[in-house]
Amino acid sequence: MSPNADSKTRAPVVDLLESVAAFVLPALVGGVGFALLRGSESFTTGLVYGGCVGYLLFTIRWRFRAFRTPDGIERRRPDPEDTWWTKVANIEYDKKYDRILAVVLALVGIAAFAAIPFVDTEDMGLVLRLVMVGLFGVTTSLMTYASLSLRSRE
Repeated sequence: MSPNADSKTRAPVVDLLESVAAFVLPALVGGVGFALLRGSESFTTGLVYGGCVGYLLFTIRWRFRAFRTPDGIERRRPDPEDTWWTKVANIEYDKKYDRILAVVLALVGIAAFAAIPFVDTEDMGLVLRLVMVGLFGVTTSLMTYASLSLRSRE
């Protein structure tokens, strides 16, 4: 059975090789170029600058996917419904887990606030992280509980 022009036979190896080449080759060219022009101690600097350019090329390349067609390899944008985000968003789960999630988030938030008096107050970074975790836990648990109550009214 030969694929027709509309078939979507993916070519993941081609995607991987082209993406790696788009990232690695500019880094190596930049590293060798800096080493030749400015001395061997600048090789690392060239790797970093070339890696930045390679990252830009990598992100541009990754927006397209390689597909095998009778005419050869073709690059197309993937369908928006074909991404892993949409697959994760469509997962069905039992609604009882929402209640468990709200309780766990509330406990994490309360525990973070309760730990503040027991930590070293000279390290304000730790106190700030505990406050942020506490606010996140309490706020998200309240939001989860509110969505549960609104859903139960329907």
